Amino acid sequence: MTCHLAQQLEACRWTYNEVLAERKRAYEERGETLRRYDRQALLPVWKLVRPALKLVHSQVLQNVCVRADHAFHAFFRRVKTGDPEPGCPRFKGFGRYNSITYPQYGNGVRLDGERLIHRDAQETRGRPEERMQRKLARFRALFRLGYRPEELRTLIRLLDHLLRLTPGLQEMARATMRQIEREETGMETLITSFEELAREEGVQEGLVKGRQEGLVEGQRDLVLRLLTHKLGALDEALRVRVATLDPETLLRLSDALFDFVTTADLGAWLAALPE
Repeated sequence: MTCHLAQQLEACRWTYNEVLAERKRAYEERGETLRRYDRQALLPVWKLVRPALKLVHSQVLQNVCVRADHAFHAFFRRVKTGDPEPGCPRFKGFGRYNSITYPQYGNGVRLDGERLIHRDAQETRGRPEERMQRKLARFRALFRLGYRPEELRTLIRLLDHLLRLTPGLQEMARATMRQIEREETGMETLITSFEELAREEGVQEGLVKGRQEGLVEGQRDLVLRLLTHKLGALDEALRVRVATLDPETLLRLSDALFDFVTTADLGAWLAALPE
């Protein structure tokens, strides 16, 4: 196992160095700035000339490109701010690449991210400032795992639902999240803005109302997804009952559901609700 991991790390180190070299060649020889997806498109070719890359999951190699992209974005950001030592991305020597990332659950290592976020919610009850800091830290981590925009939107809905903040702290958190997104992607156009998340829910009645109604609909979808993940497929009667709950009851259900073992527990919880 250790030997296999070492081979994968070395393959990732070679890929990282090749990504840096290809980007430098493109700029020096052709004046081009390669995008992340341009470099990811080269991975199948590199596998032909370096068979060891076939030992590594394709999404792990794609994440190597993401890391290199983040390194360049950080470099250019430091140059723009006038940092006297911006630190151009460097080639990594043998043994200097020491971690790999599986961007999606189930690809190599399965991590229960929903439980991790839920644990944060439980551990920070009554400590809103700490909850906001954990929320921001997990938000930044999502960008460094190489998710596609549509995957990010789904995960951010989950983050926003389980790590709820007071209105004042929520506005502060969202402003910081937008700054984090600009730092991590190097883009001014936000691909995961909360206004966009609300619009995706089909709400067209203004920005404020759209954001509120879109987040409520997303809250229902997330609770149903968590219940299905925990208990398996729900029958239609239970799904309809959950879908008709108000936002406050949905929030209480999201806390209670992790103690459920069977759908009977869910049914009993719903039956105990006041009429």
